Amino acid sequence: AIGDLAAMATGCPMILRRAALTLVCLHGVSSLRVSSTRREALFTAAAALPFADRPGALAADTATATAAESEGIGVGLSAAIERTLKSDDQNRPPVRCVQQLFQGINAPDVYYPEWFQGKWKASSKLVQILAPAGPELFSPGRNGSLALANARAGLGDSLQYDVRWVALPSGQWVVDREFNLASITRAVMGATAVQDIQADGADKCLLYIQPSAAPGSPVFRADLRVIGRRTDPLDPSRQHFDCAETVRQTIVLVPGERTDPRATRPPMVKEVETICTYELDPAGRCMRGFQRTATFLAADASYTSGASFAEQQAVQLARGPGGRQVAIDLRTYELLYERV
Repeated sequence: AIGDLAAMATGCPMILRRAALTLVCLHGVSSLRVSSTRREALFTAAAALPFADRPGALAADTATATAAESEGIGVGLSAAIERTLKSDDQNRPPVRCVQQLFQGINAPDVYYPEWFQGKWKASSKLVQILAPAGPELFSPGRNGSLALANARAGLGDSLQYDVRWVALPSGQWVVDREFNLASITRAVMGATAVQDIQADGADKCLLYIQPSAAPGSPVFRADLRVIGRRTDPLDPSRQHFDCAETVRQTIVLVPGERTDPRATRPPMVKEVETICTYELDPAGRCMRGFQRTATFLAADASYTSGASFAEQQAVQLARGPGGRQVAIDLRTYELLYERV
């Protein structure tokens, strides 16, 4: 339930429906949590199992990873989404498909084709949720299986919001990050939810949110920093465009006069990889495509941000071949953009 804030700030417009639950979890205590002693024992026992033997985990052997490479996963962004859409709990995607597909930033921003220009009415429908590292890691520190079931209750839901692309002085087209981030946040949390938003170029954005309009309700700060960016070559045979960004997302409760010190907790830090594919309709009035968000635990932050024992153990349990993290939360959306 972490990916939306990060994906919204990237060059890949994204919905925010899960962020409200994320913010509640920052200072709430789940009544479904088992005792800390029992939870630590369960995590310690599970950590001794090879990744592929853990209940619900995706097959992660080296042969599977090699086969995934031969299928082109990690080469084409569209291929990763297509392979994901063919997967379910029984027909699982190769492990390479659920690890980070790219590293580093290959451009100062995502530069879109000219046909993206202007304002669009967007509709995003949730069509798939997978737990590649296993249901128990879907929401570390909470009842993961229940969280996964609750998330899947939202399959088929759609959200509508406005997005736009703007031209740089150079003539290149980029996403209007501040506008899109504010638009989606308000669509989910209400017209007054956005308290402030500060974008510092294409790689950093600060968002202050007050999910409830009631006086004295908590305010949260989301620090979104791009750590990976990729754009696939344009297909000259059709108006199709693929791009992706990875964002490191840190959410904290902003202290206030009425803040209960007992309700605070360490920052929530995740890394979210968002892939978007777009294809322009021949008439030029709409775009269709898919979006995939993959949420990864941030290994370094789990030890430096005061994370709970369960969250620290989850980082170890979610490691796949080569010690690389496997996504704990994988979601796919069907996109429709209609030109305004």
